[in-house]
Amino acid sequence: MATLYEFLLYSSKFPLIFDVLYHNGIYNYLGLMFVLIPFFFMFLFYYLLKYPYLKFWHWLVYLLLIGLVTGVVSGVFVSNAILSSGNQLLNEALADSSSGYQQYANGLPFKYAFYNILLGLLFGFIGSLIIRPWSKIQIHLPF
Repeated sequence: MATLYEFLLYSSKFPLIFDVLYHNGIYNYLGLMFVLIPFFFMFLFYYLLKYPYLKFWHWLVYLLLIGLVTGVVSGVFVSNAILSSGNQLLNEALADSSSGYQQYANGLPFKYAFYNILLGLLFGFIGSLIIRPWSKIQIHLPF
């Protein structure tokens, strides 16, 4: 799972941050987020939403909301993982303003959030296609 994130987001200038994320298993949690959150919300959409006259744009807005929820949860999770880590070296680097760690660490959760939004949208779409055939009401969405 780490390869999926570090392929695009890794910076060799700030290895302490990525070491903490890797060794604390944060990448696994992020992976679960972009899979489970969209599937959960798509399950709600297809099985609990009883209004049968929804259009494609309703589904699209719902999918975008799923992406937003996935991004917010992911960004907050990464921010907490970085800023409240128990790693003494990282905490010292974050406290040292000349190292650049603090500025980089403040922007990194947004990158992870955006990346998880994209992955969440993809898995939301896939989840929609998987769940749709068994729905009794929303069988006509997304197409």
